[in-house]
Amino acid sequence: MSSTFDSDPVMLHYSKWIYPAPIMDLSDPKILDSWDSGDPSRLGLAYWPNLSNYKDDISILVAGCGTNAAARYAFRNRKASVIGIDISSKSLDHEKYLMEKHDLKNLVLYQVRIEDVESLKKEFDFIDCSGVLHHLSDPVLGLKALRNVLTKNGVVYLMLYGKYGRAGIYLFQELFRLMGLEQDSDGLMMAKEALRLVKDEHPVKLVTLNNDDLKYDAGLVDVFLHKRDKSFSVDGCLDVVRDSGLVFQGWDDNLPYYPEGHISCDSPLFKYLQNLSDVDIWRAMELFNGNIAKHCFYVCRSDREYSSYQIKFDDCCFLDYVPVCRKPSLSIPMNSYQLEVFKFVDGTNSIRQCLDKSMIHGKSDEVIEFALCVNNSWTLSPI
Repeated sequence: MSSTFDSDPVMLHYSKWIYPAPIMDLSDPKILDSWDSGDPSRLGLAYWPNLSNYKDDISILVAGCGTNAAARYAFRNRKASVIGIDISSKSLDHEKYLMEKHDLKNLVLYQVRIEDVESLKKEFDFIDCSGVLHHLSDPVLGLKALRNVLTKNGVVYLMLYGKYGRAGIYLFQELFRLMGLEQDSDGLMMAKEALRLVKDEHPVKLVTLNNDDLKYDAGLVDVFLHKRDKSFSVDGCLDVVRDSGLVFQGWDDNLPYYPEGHISCDSPLFKYLQNLSDVDIWRAMELFNGNIAKHCFYVCRSDREYSSYQIKFDDCCFLDYVPVCRKPSLSIPMNSYQLEVFKFVDGTNSIRQCLDKSMIHGKSDEVIEFALCVNNSWTLSPI
């Protein structure tokens, strides 16, 4: 390991402060009920909507796996070949514990920087890089390295800190730098005292509400005393993707980025926003909501066939899409025809098959109305 690697402040951080909190048993029902956000077993149909490129024996890279993520992927995707890389040997030690405990023969671990991932001499169908690029000195360089080990039809799932939703955190980070706080017991004590005394109307209160990271010291250090922490707007996310030679494919959750779940369709503001391009709608809704603390999205190579991943509702091709229900965050009003069709949404039936099995088959007005409902449901993220 080079001296540069040894002196990296982020490596030193995660060698001392083990993050995230180690999971001791992946078979715990509470753990099984949660997901790594980008897991292909959850979002595979979004990554590869044409289905021809989707298979469960894929090669997976967890870039910046921390204490648990690589083992979680291997545990949930037993037919997949999973590699986890991280700069912290202590984090990898816990990954090894989970690997041995659960007999994860499909998992291999390496202590490697993301920037050096090409040294593995492997390619991957899917890469998860959640909460990592924003801690690199050059996020574009890191994402370029991941692009260089991605298969032609592969997908990279990313989570980057949100610029506006974390505004309260950055106020306190600046405060703690002004105070000269370090990642030690004194720094922790003073950070906890400041959080205890801060007024309820301070922006930090909103962004830290129900934040599990603040329940333990390593999490608090990660949030408030990190030495390298960058944040991104929608534009910043798109710039990093473009500058890395990749293309934006989609948001994990569309809800924060579209007006349908936030503004009445009868409002003149809604109608005005609908006239904007998709990218401008995302920009506008980020500013309107003001609370996106994390941008979760997925990208692919620019030479991937666009028709293999585009999602469109303006032609009959949408009838061959296979809708998959997700946990809804909003209730969506439906009429009796739409409810009848949605009864057949099971993750295997295409929209055409749902229509064939329902009572509205052949009723053109209702089919058009259902197409609008599917589009709305995709925008609001229940499917």
